[in-house]
Amino acid sequence: VGVIIFYAMGFGWAMGEDDYVETTSNGLMGMSLYAHDLNGMVDHDDAIVWAKFLFLFSLCSQSFTIMSGGIMERMTLWGYLCVVAVFTAIAWPTIAHAVWNEGGVFYAYRNSNLVFECGAIDHLGGGAVHMAGGCAALAGNLVLGPRLGRFSGGGDSAGPR
Repeated sequence: VGVIIFYAMGFGWAMGEDDYVETTSNGLMGMSLYAHDLNGMVDHDDAIVWAKFLFLFSLCSQSFTIMSGGIMERMTLWGYLCVVAVFTAIAWPTIAHAVWNEGGVFYAYRNSNLVFECGAIDHLGGGAVHMAGGCAALAGNLVLGPRLGRFSGGGDSAGPR
């Protein structure tokens, strides 16, 4: 589910071009490289785009694996699949775009329109991957609540929500 959603929407959201550098109007969402743009990329020169897609999906999957460790056994499989779909389509690509895309609001390797006059440097997801996964796990736990009654003394399970 995650790779299909990331292919259809997440990669374009994360690495698509925007006009933040010139106008400061976006900075959180790309406007290109969605599924309909990727379908025509079959030339040898397009291999770098596919390599970037695979690399970014691996970081995205690490992030939602961190999240899943915090919320598993508290929700059903269908609920978890819905959370993964939203996370890979919107939540993580927004963070990836802001930090790693040249048009992102926190991208530090340009000379103009930097947030807080400095931007953010994050090599290989030390902040973007782990903070996104941890914050998503915290938010999920706040919504789902504790595991009270999940395991009773007699071995019965109260079941996921």
